Amino acid sequence: MGNSIQKMISNQLKEILQAETNDGLQFFKMSVLYKNIELDNYWLANPFKFDYEYVDYEKSHIELAAVGNQKIRDIQVSNSAEFEEINLKIKPPERLYFSKIVFKPSISKRLLLIRGVTGGVGFMFRVL
Repeated sequence: MGNSIQKMISNQLKEILQAETNDGLQFFKMSVLYKNIELDNYWLANPFKFDYEYVDYEKSHIELAAVGNQKIRDIQVSNSAEFEEINLKIKPPERLYFSKIVFKPSISKRLLLIRGVTGGVGFMFRVL
């Protein structure tokens, strides 16, 4: 699926993700053909709400990137509102990309959804 924000996941990972979040993530049943056998215990995970408010923007590094995460220039952002405002103005194929991401120390959630990391979307688990 390349750099798509949708990810094909197993039933086991779906159960883990569902246990950790009740919003921001949709699941769609799908099957996979493997050696002419249909395996139907897979899901398409579609994140639609992201947890940018937990990013420490002063310690993180954000770039405006082109296809393949080719750096165009550094972007200075001070908070999640500013990040999302800039992100809305960017036209594909350009996008914001976290080349280094640091989270604030006081996070109550165990699962964070972050777009703009290697692979499209990061499912970040925090051990409490």
